[in-house]
Amino acid sequence: MARRIHRIFIQDKECGRKEVFAIEPVNLWFGSSSQIILETFVDVLKTNLSFKQFENDNCLMHREDDLGTVTMVIYVDDCLMIGDKKAVIHAIEEIKKHFEITHSTEIDEFIGCKIERDKNQLFLSQPDLIKKLMEKFGDEMMKLKECETPASQGTHVMRPMSEEEKLTEEEQKIYQPGVGSLFYLLKHSRPDLLNSVRELSKVMDGANKSHMKILKRVIKFVIDTQNRKLILKPNLDVTKWEVKGYSDSDFAGDTDGQKCISGYIIYFQQCPISWRSKFQKSEFIFDRGRIHSGIGSCYRDSFYQVNAGISWSES
Repeated sequence: MARRIHRIFIQDKECGRKEVFAIEPVNLWFGSSSQIILETFVDVLKTNLSFKQFENDNCLMHREDDLGTVTMVIYVDDCLMIGDKKAVIHAIEEIKKHFEITHSTEIDEFIGCKIERDKNQLFLSQPDLIKKLMEKFGDEMMKLKECETPASQGTHVMRPMSEEEKLTEEEQKIYQPGVGSLFYLLKHSRPDLLNSVRELSKVMDGANKSHMKILKRVIKFVIDTQNRKLILKPNLDVTKWEVKGYSDSDFAGDTDGQKCISGYIIYFQQCPISWRSKFQKSEFIFDRGRIHSGIGSCYRDSFYQVNAGISWSES
């Protein structure tokens, strides 16, 4: 059967307000009105429309009936529906009875990511976010030389000593949003920024001049490489789904706490779908401890992806 993808925005008919209503796999804080709309929306999907939540992720929902299967991804104020054409159209008409929605059959952007298609591959990028960085930092970036990497090899950010001079309050207001924008970039389309942003995020509450210098270099790198895109080209020549994870750890790479740093990336059908770089919670004297900790983090994320795939196939 033919497949159709819909993007929908939901607004509660009764209260008439546009509010954040979605659930993410991480803990989020919501205002009371937003939480009410969220709970109402999910309750209607489950109680009135027979949708079921995936066991390991409440922001994924699915329904199967005589018309086919519909899977819904809920992310903040965006919903993405994927499924059999007739089943998707029927689900949208049912949702309209309870909520005011707008929807589109052509998806060229989702959660701030530009989506481009070319045969059996997708290209993800975030040009709007990079444009905002250029508008805010562009003039300063013109004075910096072009670099091939976001940071120098072995760059580590150390928290300032109590007597060290920190950024002014106004400069700190520039530093924090700058790191936040980079974090959103690496989360969806630029995993090459992982190590740099991890280090910069250590001093969100009190950076100094040297940290600002590192931040500007990363932003300069992003602007110079703004045409880079994350390529998703799945392997379609296999009979079974394939999930692979690669993990690595260093030894006491954190110059502040002497903790090890782990990193991993997970591929699904040869497409990168999850990546992370973080400080390990404990200090390890022996290599075996740090290696096992890094592998464990990779395994937990892989296990989540596998369970999501199982729920998808069973739906």
